Amino acid sequence: MRPAPALALVLLLLGLAAGAVRWSQTRLTLPGEQVQFSVLHAVNWDAHSRQLRRTGEDPYVLLALPAACGPIRQVTFEFAGPPAPGPTKFYVYPSSAYLQGIEFDDAHLVLGTVTAKGDSHAIRYVLNDSRVVRLDLPDDLAEPVELRRVTVVSAFHGHASATLVWLLLGAAAVVGFGARLADALAHRAWIEPVLALGLIALKLALTSDLHLSVLPLARHDDLLFLHQAQSLMQGGWLGTYDEIILTKGPAYPLFLALVGKSGMPLLLVETLMQALAAVLLVRALRPLMPSPTARLLLLGLLLLDPHTFSGAAVGRVLRSGIQPALTMFVLAGCIGLATRIRRAGRGPLAWSLLAGAALAGFWHCREEGIWLLPSVALLLAATVVPAWRAGPALRSRGLALVALPIMIVFVSSEAIRALNNHWYAALITVDVRDGSFPDAYGALLRLKPDRFSPRVPVSHAVRLRAYAASPAFAELQPFLEGDIGGRWIAVSQGAEPDPDSVGEIQGGWFQWALREAAAAAGHGATAGTADAYWHRVAGEVNAAADQGRIPAGSARTGFLPPWHRSRWRPLVAAFRDSWGVMGAWSDFSVQFPPRPAPETVRVLVDAVTHESLTPDYAPTTGRTAARLALADIYRWAGYIVSGPALLAALLAAGWMLRRGPALSALILLALAGGAVALVLVAALVEATSFHAAASMYLAPATPLLLTLWVLGPLWLLQRPGEDAARFAAQAP
Repeated sequence: MRPAPALALVLLLLGLAAGAVRWSQTRLTLPGEQVQFSVLHAVNWDAHSRQLRRTGEDPYVLLALPAACGPIRQVTFEFAGPPAPGPTKFYVYPSSAYLQGIEFDDAHLVLGTVTAKGDSHAIRYVLNDSRVVRLDLPDDLAEPVELRRVTVVSAFHGHASATLVWLLLGAAAVVGFGARLADALAHRAWIEPVLALGLIALKLALTSDLHLSVLPLARHDDLLFLHQAQSLMQGGWLGTYDEIILTKGPAYPLFLALVGKSGMPLLLVETLMQALAAVLLVRALRPLMPSPTARLLLLGLLLLDPHTFSGAAVGRVLRSGIQPALTMFVLAGCIGLATRIRRAGRGPLAWSLLAGAALAGFWHCREEGIWLLPSVALLLAATVVPAWRAGPALRSRGLALVALPIMIVFVSSEAIRALNNHWYAALITVDVRDGSFPDAYGALLRLKPDRFSPRVPVSHAVRLRAYAASPAFAELQPFLEGDIGGRWIAVSQGAEPDPDSVGEIQGGWFQWALREAAAAAGHGATAGTADAYWHRVAGEVNAAADQGRIPAGSARTGFLPPWHRSRWRPLVAAFRDSWGVMGAWSDFSVQFPPRPAPETVRVLVDAVTHESLTPDYAPTTGRTAARLALADIYRWAGYIVSGPALLAALLAAGWMLRRGPALSALILLALAGGAVALVLVAALVEATSFHAAASMYLAPATPLLLTLWVLGPLWLLQRPGEDAARFAAQAP
């Protein structure tokens, strides 16, 4: 037997054996004396006598599930004696296995089916893939009950052993049929687009039952974007001015407005957008990836990225729904231009326009978009070399194509400034980058506290000194030290309890407290009055600091707090956690926890997103199991592949650059640098302000890492000088 078929057969047999083991784990019967409970509430459990005794009000227990159990499909409790007459008073509260936290709801309690069995009776509960089993006992239970046994039936999926089964079977298929598929792809060009369409259809099928939730009180996030989009749909700009209207870029509200006008569901549009971006990125790399097998592998990895169907990333009306696609569009435009800069025709112009439009959308979508700019600069700089070497006839055209994306971003910024100036008399894009508010915030950050707390940018004690030194800032004292400040203290502590910041406003919420206090003090009526006020605050606080009236560090602007040595340890931990989110999908969830929303919010969501909100948990389907399996496979691969792929990319880039300007090397460095840059940004925010090690912030960098999974090993196996020669001799 040839080596490949033999290995495929071995992998297949191992996969079937692992599947049999996993199947045997899905049904487990525990005798009463072996049953354990993780929580006993108003209940006493005697394992020796197997008796449950009520000891107070609201008696319930949480079953301690064995490690081999996956999502629970069914549980049966067998009790001694006959069943009580009438409907059973025992019931189970499940909690969806796919929510990140355990949440119980009266609407989801399950009544069991009672069956008499001689001198005992059994109560069987059919669950919808629950992560826990909470058995509630009757409130009037007078006598103890004897629990003879518990039978748990769990799903095949949702457990590490199930993921191993899929990996082994997938590896068997790749080894067994990979060579034949590669040969077919090399000799029949039509197979590649057909398989690409098949992958897109698979992605659409996997995501067709996704659900959308909103946080109805998220005035600064979900509701802000929805109201801005509604205003755009009605022919206005971003809506009536208030203290938060210019805090975030307009790209996402514009996207939502287009979705609202189109009549298409938001999640479907986001999925199609992500698919198009993945196709264009692979297309851009085509001159440097002659293998159709490698191109299909990369396309599949990008399309099935679990972040793109994770409730934690796309389950709300947030910018993370389009950020990964925007990242891929930017990379596709820059790489497509770099690989085709010397070609005649309109192709290079199309890639240049794509790079500019995507970069403009990316830059005006999130305020921390600077993380991708070094990668873009590297790719555009690499494009200048062949443009300059093209000779006088093509040099000016090539340089113009390189400059075009920069000009598009500049023009879009100026257009946004003009619109904001027209509607709000504010010649800015967003007030966290432009205007006086970043100066005022930076002036407050430079003030030194008596006691340093990593998550507290401006403590109560520091504010008291600032009030005394700045008459303008003192106008906020009744509000920051009153109801507004108290509410934001409660919000920040409720969201992220921190013993080092008790009684303080944490960094993730301080800017919102400042804005709200300024509005309450009468400085938020117009953008002009707000900017003038913050200009006064910045000037007075900085003057007091410069004159030594307040202990302070060097002058600064913006939101990054001064560095302190005590932040090193939390920064390292945050970097590790952020890398795990980006490259190991540790933040994956099938569904964002549903939140009841008032009718006004539901109407707004329907008008803009064409998605219906429901407070119910999504039913478990085959698609759910497939998404979970994919997330597990990517998670395993992330732990195994990411490190070697990064190392291979760096080695390949180093070897190529030794032979001259190699476009492949610069692409590898741009991908690796961009991925690390966003992880570092998220880690800094996590260590200094609020929880940012989350997929809603880190998902945009995952396509860079996935592309490295393919390109790093692939280009390392090529001759180091091959790409340098091709790059230098690229034909027009």
